[in-house]
Amino acid sequence: ERTLKGKERTLGAAHPDTLLTMNNLAVVLLEQGEHAEARDRFSQVLQSFEQALGAAHPHTLLTLTNRGEAQRRMGEAAAAEADLRRALAGLQAALGGRHQRTLYAVATLSLVLVQQGRAEEAAAGYAAALQGEPLGPQPAVTTKAIGQLSQLLRERGDGEAAARLRERFGCE
Repeated sequence: ERTLKGKERTLGAAHPDTLLTMNNLAVVLLEQGEHAEARDRFSQVLQSFEQALGAAHPHTLLTLTNRGEAQRRMGEAAAAEADLRRALAGLQAALGGRHQRTLYAVATLSLVLVQQGRAEEAAAGYAAALQGEPLGPQPAVTTKAIGQLSQLLRERGDGEAAARLRERFGCE
């Protein structure tokens, strides 16, 4: 909070660095289980990013992905899916299909689909995204999402797909 206040004072509330700090604080809320509060903050940051940088900017799309994750955790599957599909399309266009942010969106969308009983669709989306090697090491949030998807695949009886997924991304 102090960092955010300082950035608001020195850079302004609409500066991209300030908005990224706001996004990161919302991630902390999300990880603390404050899903509704995190979703609401992501929505505020998303609106500000759209005004400052445009709807297709990677920062905007990351925030959209994060809001989708908050919605997923709250059981708002339709809203989560809509946000994640929009974010995924934008990230693929802006960063390519192998970028860590794109793969995080794929992983999160796949979790939504599996939770809705659409595991085959989730697996097909993942297979398409996994063509070629991922670019660079994956951040903890992506490996966490991959781990969650792997667990869901195992629970649905597809241990082989789960093992391939975890091996591909170096998740233990």
